[in-house]
Amino acid sequence: MDFQLGCNYWASHAGVYMWRNWDRAVVEADFARLSRCGVNILRVFPLWPDFQPLTRLLSNGCSELRHGDTPLDRTTPEGLAGVDAQMMCRFEELLSIAEQHRMRLIVPLITGWMSGRMFYPPAFEARNPITDYETVKWEIRFVKYFVRRFKDYRCILAWEPGNETNVMSFCGDGWKQGDYWVWLSHIVHAIRSEDPTRPVYAGMHGLSLHGESGAAIAEVGELCDMLTVHPYPPFVPHCSVDGLDSRRAMLHGTAEALYYADISGRPCLCEEIGTLGSSLGDEETAARYLRANLYALWSHGSAGLLWWCACDQTELDYPPYDWCACERELGLLRADGSLKPVAAEMQAFREFLRTQPPLTPHQRDAVCILSKSQDNWAASYSTQLLCKQAGLDVRFTDGEDPLPDSPIYLLPSLTGDAIPKRTWRILMERAKDGALVYVSWQDAALSSFEAITGLRVQSNAMRAEAQTQVDFPEMALKLTLSGPRRLALLPLPETRVLGTEPDGNPAFAFHPYGKGGFYFLSFPLETVLADQPRAFEGTAYYRIYQRMFSAHTDRKVTVRSSPELLLTEYPVSASVSTVVALNYGPETRHTLTLRPGWQLGQIVCGHVTEPSPGTLCMEAEPLSLCRFTVKADG
Repeated sequence: MDFQLGCNYWASHAGVYMWRNWDRAVVEADFARLSRCGVNILRVFPLWPDFQPLTRLLSNGCSELRHGDTPLDRTTPEGLAGVDAQMMCRFEELLSIAEQHRMRLIVPLITGWMSGRMFYPPAFEARNPITDYETVKWEIRFVKYFVRRFKDYRCILAWEPGNETNVMSFCGDGWKQGDYWVWLSHIVHAIRSEDPTRPVYAGMHGLSLHGESGAAIAEVGELCDMLTVHPYPPFVPHCSVDGLDSRRAMLHGTAEALYYADISGRPCLCEEIGTLGSSLGDEETAARYLRANLYALWSHGSAGLLWWCACDQTELDYPPYDWCACERELGLLRADGSLKPVAAEMQAFREFLRTQPPLTPHQRDAVCILSKSQDNWAASYSTQLLCKQAGLDVRFTDGEDPLPDSPIYLLPSLTGDAIPKRTWRILMERAKDGALVYVSWQDAALSSFEAITGLRVQSNAMRAEAQTQVDFPEMALKLTLSGPRRLALLPLPETRVLGTEPDGNPAFAFHPYGKGGFYFLSFPLETVLADQPRAFEGTAYYRIYQRMFSAHTDRKVTVRSSPELLLTEYPVSASVSTVVALNYGPETRHTLTLRPGWQLGQIVCGHVTEPSPGTLCMEAEPLSLCRFTVKADG
């Protein structure tokens, strides 16, 4: 799959009112500018009340839906679907403009939520668009008509049920878990009944592992061909702790996309990303932020990136633009049509993509098992960041699902009832066969605690202190950790204590188990770091992971000397691998070590030399990369 590079689009002169204030010349000029920026994919929005402008006329005990006072012409397809014929013609004009400029379009069909404002047809303003049967009936009619009318246009890349439809519960009485899946199923099947040839993207964000937010990642994956993330730092928990120039922010989109893709079994597109205006960073900061996210998403197998959005809307005086300051300065283009630095980054990345052969799927070294009760996103986000710093790549799975085979398993920040008994049994069998299992603990009830951890609990009580300094003597390291409860632990004879609290109480230990074993940390490291400022900048928390799994990094062909250099490997064959090295630090020179029996192959981009056998020297400016191959001797 080619990396999809583009932006979300509202016309520069009118924003969300582009359909009612249609100006073909403006749209053509916008498309021409965006094309010159390297954009060839746009996400465009038929605003629901403009395209299906139904009103409800009330009488004595009955009602009728019309377009204002005009009855619907039920002898025509347009009348049966309740659509506005003029708006449909305007959308057709947009399609012709897209084809002229070789733009591909992603079309969210039910655009009722946009940029902090609800846009519903007047007939449905007091009704829940997810659970009200009459509203859903007209939504299905609209979707089927729209797809049938425009499916023959080759510029349409994909359909979506709508824009962020999982937040449309704000109107009406909300929904129960399961309601959204039923609604989504109806809309997706309506799309596919008219056009079975195109993929259906999810078009939403803010999903959760088990549907606590109303929509579960795996259940959306049952219905849609592509998952989507909208990783705006202020709107995603734990992501605005640090600034846009931090590793947390630069890897946010990638971490979320991998999390969604792994749990759903579907590819994932970073469909909306942006800085939400100058209050989070100036134009140069925004450009660096985009560049870092582009390289990280591409190198970790994401389907692509779409910036939010095409044009600044600083001159518009109606909602949402006069409500929300964070909706005005988000474009690749300024209000006068000039290009921002982010547009230059988009153009440069388009040129970079033209030079790059396809990547094979990247190697995964560990499996992170997510469980009930915990903050799954916090746990997975921090685990991803710590793993990348430690030189590992991780795959995510739900503890309720079948367990993938792996030499390393991570169970971060366990709380509540954690994972099922059957999963523990499998983990114990895999440890007997040589796997390493890591458990960090918040307050989980773990059966067979001694058998797994090699530690005996003497007491379990609330911690009196907010933070505790833990000494890791083998690493010559002291780290400040925190957690809600303190376990007083007695190590069994075969258990090796690797970290202690100030009074000598074990905090980190390894228990041999068969050919493998269990690591146990009595602090919820991952969920705590998720809200700790600068936790992944110049700190050494990742060294816990590095210490545990250093013996298993021999699966990697290439080892780097600095956590600022993020390496990803792509096995091509048993004797050839591709390596992408992203420089996320200030230094330009880095040393890499090859596994014995391997040597430098082809340099695809960047500057890499092999001054001595098994040692590589790489030079890369900050926020740039080198790509090369390594090959086995002989």
